Amino acid sequence: MAYHSFLLEPISCHAWNKDRSQIALCPNNHEVHIYKKDGTKWTKIHELKEHNGQVTGIDWAPESNRIVTCGADRNAYVWTLKEGAWKPTLVILRINRAARCVKWSPKENKFAVGSGSRLISVCYFEQENDWWVCKHIKKPIRSTILSLDWHPNNALLAAGSCDFKCRVFSAYIKEVEEKPGPTPWGSKMPFGELLFESGGSPAAAQTSGGSGGWVHSVCFSHSGNRLAWTSHDSTLCVSEGGKNGTLTSLSSETLPLLCVTFITENSLVAAGHDCYPVLFVYDGAKGSLTFGGKLDVPKQAAQKGISARERFQNLDPMKTIKQMICYYLAFSRLKQYFSQISVLEGGRNQCTKFCTTGMDGGMGIWDVKSLESAMKDLKIV
Repeated sequence: MAYHSFLLEPISCHAWNKDRSQIALCPNNHEVHIYKKDGTKWTKIHELKEHNGQVTGIDWAPESNRIVTCGADRNAYVWTLKEGAWKPTLVILRINRAARCVKWSPKENKFAVGSGSRLISVCYFEQENDWWVCKHIKKPIRSTILSLDWHPNNALLAAGSCDFKCRVFSAYIKEVEEKPGPTPWGSKMPFGELLFESGGSPAAAQTSGGSGGWVHSVCFSHSGNRLAWTSHDSTLCVSEGGKNGTLTSLSSETLPLLCVTFITENSLVAAGHDCYPVLFVYDGAKGSLTFGGKLDVPKQAAQKGISARERFQNLDPMKTIKQMICYYLAFSRLKQYFSQISVLEGGRNQCTKFCTTGMDGGMGIWDVKSLESAMKDLKIV
């Protein structure tokens, strides 16, 4: 793993540009910082400061090179690079609670914003009036939307929320796109149509295979035929093909997983409070989901056989308090949970590198092939 420390503050969300030479991230406040890679170093080149509340979501459209951000100030902005500076355009979301997440659609002609108002705002550009407008998906959402992901057909939208539910809606907008063809998730797709729903109370989860906790993250596979989500009860679920398809769940022994992504059609990487990514393997033929291993190759300690606590206790008592605090902080930064995973190279069908950011203010880049060769019995299919 290659690691780079950007900040002392946590990184609450991030997004990459098309060629992965720049990254936009939020240092857990109302700003967005954009860094550019210069050799092995990262240099801050822009600061976006239009939001009045904490930025909760960032997405960077690869083809149009536009950035969309949302925040606790209940606003979203579309940022366009003009003459070397990023210019914001306000999007009226018509919500009365904080926005929580945002995602561009694959064709980049619309984006979706999830919020605490128990609804999803699907926004598109209205050419006649030269502004961004939105339509709302409300029913049957009963709580805050925590995560979103688009189906490859540009029309279906998956959402995870605090009502323990994972859902798939139609977000087809006839004003900006052609009518989509049928998918395993459904064929009739009027805007706001509920095509799939899973989850519920812990008791219902035991019988239905759904989740019994807040749905932190949702992700479609490259083909769009599979949907994965993680819940606060340390459960990972995979559904194949909608209402009549196979639903498989696995209750892991890890702490809650906050983010998940497909790295092949059959393999997923998830991470969260356990401070390392883990691999899961899905077998469509058997309808089974198995734990594939921890994607964490620990570095050899400088002092073998001595724990971190013992090293701390054995420090020279004459050292200053400042030195002891610095030592403690350096150790604790290695144990901060991950908040987001993104595919860096190869796409969701054959990922070769993925990126993690978290509460230690740093970014980890993981090479899939290196992990396979370095870790015994690890096989990514």
